[in-house]
Amino acid sequence: MKFNTLEFGKFKVFRDRQITKKHTDNTGIYRVIKSRNIGHGEVVDIENYDSYIDNINNFAVKKYLNSDVILVPNLTYNPRATRLPKNSIADGSAAILYSNDEIKDDYISYFSSDEFNKFYRIARNYGTRSMNIDSVSVNYFGVKK
Repeated sequence: MKFNTLEFGKFKVFRDRQITKKHTDNTGIYRVIKSRNIGHGEVVDIENYDSYIDNINNFAVKKYLNSDVILVPNLTYNPRATRLPKNSIADGSAAILYSNDEIKDDYISYFSSDEFNKFYRIARNYGTRSMNIDSVSVNYFGVKK
């Protein structure tokens, strides 16, 4: 994979660190997606791990409710992506990638591919410390030209 086959700067990132375990429950109106729930193009149900919340009015993440955004784990050496499901929000362990452009299924598939995994490791300099996705590192999420 060559760097010049990708188009960068397509996404911006948002993380809501406000939502903590004290705000969630085992049932509720809105599902809270966490990093472990993010599979390769799908949301994974995990028994005794999934959480919910009834009131999201006081959280900034509510602006992404039912919008077309991508979720990626914030801290990972194994990048993967999925769409934010309807009636769901994400906690701070998941980064929300959003764009002014249409978000294509191909992007999600690519972010879960071995090719992207190899590129991402190189782009992050095989880092073993912080792998936070922020306004700079989100630019590594390039899409095929």
